[in-house]
Amino acid sequence: MGPDVCVVVAGGQSRRMQPLGDKLLLPRAPLSPPILAHVLTVAASLCDCVIVAHAPGPVRDVVARHLPVSCANKIDWQLDAVPWSGPLTALAHVFTSARVQEANTVGVVAGDLPGITADVLQRCHAALAASEAADGAALVRDGRIQPLIACYRHRAVAAVVDAVAAGQVRLMGVLDRLNVIPVALEDGTPEWRIRPVHTPEDYEAWLAWRAAFETS
Repeated sequence: MGPDVCVVVAGGQSRRMQPLGDKLLLPRAPLSPPILAHVLTVAASLCDCVIVAHAPGPVRDVVARHLPVSCANKIDWQLDAVPWSGPLTALAHVFTSARVQEANTVGVVAGDLPGITADVLQRCHAALAASEAADGAALVRDGRIQPLIACYRHRAVAAVVDAVAAGQVRLMGVLDRLNVIPVALEDGTPEWRIRPVHTPEDYEAWLAWRAAFETS
């Protein structure tokens, strides 16, 4: 069981990943589909509608070629209204869509998570469902909640939209005023399930871990 709709944030500029290019388009493994294709496939396994907030560029065309039909039919590509303005602005734009406004729970996941699995988002959804008072539930990494690996209720959705209308730019500044439950990974779960890739060194570390994990 998962959220009613998932939003994948895929609008960054990948400045720190240079000279390797757009981190979302890097292969998840040698000769494999892009990282973003994996994230979308995971999200689509949990709900019938996955909205991708993306910036101008080749991301949509490149990634769409790698999606199975069963997944591609669930994807709604939405161009960021104000490209490269950060996750708060990107989410606020998507959160005004009818599919999100009608949803009871909204999953949010970053597009740069090569190791994400469905059970991670299901864990957030279960934590949110267990607390009627909670506005959201987000995974914790290195002692800090990860707002882009989370599930939110409509109260949080409305707060994000209102914050951008009021000129705010920081997502954590909004969430700090809400009741967001921290969710820990299950004991023994590899950190790469929620670890993003930002730099060439991150990407090399991911590839090394995946190769070792497959042969263990």
